[in-house]
Amino acid sequence: MNKEKCEFFQDEIEFCGYVINKYGLHKSKKKMEAIKNMPRPQNVNEVQSFIGFVRYYSHFIPNASNLLQPLHRLLQKGIKFKWSKECDKAFLRVKNEFMSDKCLTFYNPNLPLILATDASPTEVGAVLSHKFPDGTERPIMWISQCLNSTQRKCAQIDKEAYAIVFVVKKLHKYLYGNKFTLITDHRPLTQIFSLKNSLPTYSALRMQHYAIFLRAYNYDIVYKRSENNSNADGLSRLPIPIEKGNVDVIDIFYADTLQTLPISADLLRSEIRKDQEIYKVVEALHAGKQLRAKDTWNIDPREFSLEQDVLVRNQRIVIPKTLRNKVLQELHVGHFGIVRMKALARGHCWWPNINSEIEHLVRNCTNCLVNQHRPPGVEKHIWEPPAGPFERVHIDYAGPFRDRYFLILVDAYTKWPEVHITRGMTCKETITVCKRIFSTFGIPNILVSDNYSTFKSDDFSDFTKKLGIIHKFTAPYFPSTNGQAERYVQTIKESLKKMNNHGDFENDLQDILLQYRITPHTVTGVSPAQLMFKRDIRSKLDLMKPCLRKVKEFTFNENKKIREFKLNQRVEARNYGASELWLVGRVTERTGRLHYKITLDDGRVWLRHANQIRSIGDDVPTSTSNNDDDYNVPLREQINVYRPAIEHEAESRSTSLSSNASSNHRTVNTPTDPVPADRGSGSARPRRQTSLPIPFRDFVMNQS
Repeated sequence: MNKEKCEFFQDEIEFCGYVINKYGLHKSKKKMEAIKNMPRPQNVNEVQSFIGFVRYYSHFIPNASNLLQPLHRLLQKGIKFKWSKECDKAFLRVKNEFMSDKCLTFYNPNLPLILATDASPTEVGAVLSHKFPDGTERPIMWISQCLNSTQRKCAQIDKEAYAIVFVVKKLHKYLYGNKFTLITDHRPLTQIFSLKNSLPTYSALRMQHYAIFLRAYNYDIVYKRSENNSNADGLSRLPIPIEKGNVDVIDIFYADTLQTLPISADLLRSEIRKDQEIYKVVEALHAGKQLRAKDTWNIDPREFSLEQDVLVRNQRIVIPKTLRNKVLQELHVGHFGIVRMKALARGHCWWPNINSEIEHLVRNCTNCLVNQHRPPGVEKHIWEPPAGPFERVHIDYAGPFRDRYFLILVDAYTKWPEVHITRGMTCKETITVCKRIFSTFGIPNILVSDNYSTFKSDDFSDFTKKLGIIHKFTAPYFPSTNGQAERYVQTIKESLKKMNNHGDFENDLQDILLQYRITPHTVTGVSPAQLMFKRDIRSKLDLMKPCLRKVKEFTFNENKKIREFKLNQRVEARNYGASELWLVGRVTERTGRLHYKITLDDGRVWLRHANQIRSIGDDVPTSTSNNDDDYNVPLREQINVYRPAIEHEAESRSTSLSSNASSNHRTVNTPTDPVPADRGSGSARPRRQTSLPIPFRDFVMNQS
């Protein structure tokens, strides 16, 4: 302690902006003068500074929340700063309240406590008071809070009840474990919150919750009319005049502090002499004796030394047993965790098993246990790797999105997604979609879902049992176990929002699915389609590779011998539609890798595939019936050649039909040999017998 900064045996001291004397807590006169001379704020920053200054002394200002409300509106976002008459009135009123000469008394656990509450249409207020032996009441703390827009719409009984519960929570440290008198100006609450009477049967659910909460405290509830409850009423309404004869006590700050004293070097030396275990080491170092590890708690003796008769280990003071608890409490003042406490201790002090004692202190600290966050997460659930596609499938619902729901199934092995749009999340629709998917990809062995009612229903359970599916559920309120489906739900939502293709989200969904299925997955390194079908499915991106098919075809056939023909090579070409199957000709042009133009001996040119051509020798004679290829003769020429036969056939059919009509029974007519037609006097070929082609037997052919 610095003696120059200390003052002893003073009747009054100034500390942190307050003046403390035997009567209580007062505002500093310097601060009062500063607030008196403060000009009107000109911008938002100055308003914030003024409100912050007033809030520090809000315990001296009754109804502070209501008084500052016009100034708080200036701090709202989107509102232009405008200093109005209402703001100026509130500013001056707060300054006047601040300038009043009021003091704070001290909390005394031996004096009776009185808690008076009240509620107005816009605010709740309360005052905690002591009742002194002379019968006077002096307030310990004034509390006020503005109601939000929802609370202002509640009934008056709800506001009065909320005022009681709010204040009791706020003053928990003062009230818990002590008996106090609760004063209210709303008579029905004396029956609802009475500890002597049972809770009324027809009380509202909110009132029942409030009553159950208040039963943890020991109090007597008393009714007082508003005019007799002015202390609390003044906080919930506009400020009221206060009688000059009474001392106004506004607030007291209450805090649990550790009553610790600084540990000086002299205190350490005296306590070390009392600790035999440490004092032996100190004496040995004084005498210059050789220490062994067992003498220094199995630690290298060279780490220990003496600094002004205080035992030190590597610049860390060794604390004797009598002071260890005090040091632990000092290390834990900020209620930090185990790691920070150990780090802080490593720079200042040491004793045997200090780490275990720090851990024990933190794990048994009541304040730390009550206010700590949830425990650190354990290792994420690791599923066994599936053996193949559709071995394990994750299912979940997404939506509503544009009045539709999405049933999502993701295969754990291939990451192949299936998304189906449904109008609801009913069990019937879910089973129908699952049947459709399972009929395409097969029945999975394991189906993983959350605990939604559709998946937990009896119908869906029967459906999975009939198919032999093992249905597994995630832990309640822990959806990360079903991470496959949960993550894809986010992907679908984000992608649909980004696309927004004129509201046609069904087409957008199909585009998303195609893109996802052909994209290599970050986990597997390949696309879902590759794992599912052992091939890549075609997309519009493949249009950028026009030569891919030719390259693959060439690669596939590069080791196969191709039959080739040279120009002017003597060959036979396949003849279709005639008795002779092959006609002789020569190769005149190669039109492709496997296609050739063949010029026959009669001058006709045919296009034939390599499989329709065969090699022959140069001495093979020309075909004797090249012109007998009726398939290659023009239609008009065929009609002229066969016209006599056609006429003869027509006469025979006419005779046959008349005979059938007279005898009324069917007879089979055998056509006579057709009469060959003369093709012309210039032809040197011998005549041959011809017959009427089958397609022309149902027609009567006349020469035009």
